[in-house]
Amino acid sequence: MFYESFFFYIFKVVLDRQYRDTSFKLWTAQGFYLSLLLIKICCSEFKVTVPSSLVVTLGQPVVLPCSFSVGNVWQPESIVITWRRGLEVVHSFYLNRDQLKHQNPHYVKRTSLYQSEMQKGNASLRLENVTIEDRGEYICYVSSQRGGGRKIFPLKVAALYSEPVLQFSVQPGSVTVLLTSGGGFPAPTLSWLQGHEDLTNSTETRLTRDTLSGLYNVSSTLTLKDNSNATLSFILKNEDLIQEIRRNISLLFGR
Repeated sequence: MFYESFFFYIFKVVLDRQYRDTSFKLWTAQGFYLSLLLIKICCSEFKVTVPSSLVVTLGQPVVLPCSFSVGNVWQPESIVITWRRGLEVVHSFYLNRDQLKHQNPHYVKRTSLYQSEMQKGNASLRLENVTIEDRGEYICYVSSQRGGGRKIFPLKVAALYSEPVLQFSVQPGSVTVLLTSGGGFPAPTLSWLQGHEDLTNSTETRLTRDTLSGLYNVSSTLTLKDNSNATLSFILKNEDLIQEIRRNISLLFGR
């Protein structure tokens, strides 16, 4: 709409000025419109594609996908690929080689591009040994002789929670169940059930985070006031990794 509106505006201005040569006037306006149209077509042909989001397990390598449009003529010296996370330079490539002078120290010796596949439109970045600090929004910028573009997508980092450990404390008239699990990220959700009854609001759940690793530890305590036989269930979830740990607990009391 911008190009069409702008064209009619230019055309009106030309008419208002009442040039003597009407044919030249029409040719100029139409030529200008055609130039804008060609620019629009040219720019729309170049496309950068990334995923909507990506989740990676802590400590594992990950490939951040990014592809771009490739024409019939390949000119490697015209390719510029830059990966950023916010203002941080993750990896740069131009003049047909890696350019890492301004790379953020956090990424040194951890990044690489697939240079042999660039002519196929592959600008993907491989990142080794992913840490919690690597999560965030990544920008893939690509330019060539055909144009340029960039796309942004979030990278989530997650870690699986350990198998929960259960401890029981039996007192006259009550029993207490303590559940502990750790080494996970991000923060989990934890629920308790007795049959179809949700007991989660009756528990005391504590979440702590390790200052060095950044991983979470969770402990949850449930106390039942009646020493009668019961079947409990707990469900611990890590949504990002689609991890669900569900266990049933049978409490049997001798009479």
